[in-house]
Amino acid sequence: IDLIERLLVEDPAKRFCMQQVLSHPFLARPKSPPSPTQDRIKKRVRVQNFFRRLFRGKRGGSSLDLLTNSQWH
Repeated sequence: IDLIERLLVEDPAKRFCMQQVLSHPFLARPKSPPSPTQDRIKKRVRVQNFFRRLFRGKRGGSSLDLLTNSQWH
């Protein structure tokens, strides 16, 4: 809320500038590493996308070409 309040100050001379915004603790805090759940979701999406391309043939080759592609081994 502090950051939002400082961005909404009517007087431009008192309003936060971009440098102040970027150094505000809300934006400056270190990001946490991805959780195992996020990793599982990303893997599931990759697998679903693979099968979607496999059955739709979106890569221009045959389905067999997709199965032998080295990125999946």
